[in-house]
Amino acid sequence: MRYRVRDHDGQEGQHDAHHQRAGVVFQMSGGSPPGPRCGRPLEVHRGRTTELPQTRACRAIPWPGRRKVTGIPVAGNETVLVLTSNLFFMPRIEAAAEAAGMETVSASTASRLMQAAGSHDVPLVLVDLEMDEPVWTEALESLKAGKAAGTKVIAYGPHGEPDTLRKARDLGTDAVLIKRDFSEGLIELLASRGASATS
Repeated sequence: MRYRVRDHDGQEGQHDAHHQRAGVVFQMSGGSPPGPRCGRPLEVHRGRTTELPQTRACRAIPWPGRRKVTGIPVAGNETVLVLTSNLFFMPRIEAAAEAAGMETVSASTASRLMQAAGSHDVPLVLVDLEMDEPVWTEALESLKAGKAAGTKVIAYGPHGEPDTLRKARDLGTDAVLIKRDFSEGLIELLASRGASATS
């Protein structure tokens, strides 16, 4: 098959179809040159269009995504503090806090808990009584003396240790829950900022 085309000097001629198969692209009279294809840039010179050798395929460069970092609250957001060493239960607390519009910060010592309490807007503190007794005892004593007005402190622990629950209550917590009740009412507890446990 042959095609009649016009070259850049205005002369007409015939070209074999195999030229196109060989990679040569001709510009037809009165038409527009073919657009560039991904990976095959075109070089245009005085109405004559030639196709350069194939280059590496175009790739979309992804925009860096935003990665959520647990434990670093957004400035201005309310934060629930959790004194615990139970990392397996923390995802449930974090999910409930997120649903309630709060950030989550966990601490394993009383000093770190109080440091976080002083640098964030904290309406609620949760204290895990399954930690070593000296740890949660120090934390509750520190919270009683230095927590912000309006901050509620909720402790939770195993139902089989009534002395532990009683001691936590005596140290000034707003409420003490057995862990089963704490777990079942977690979403409502965080949504109410602890009010559901004290009403």
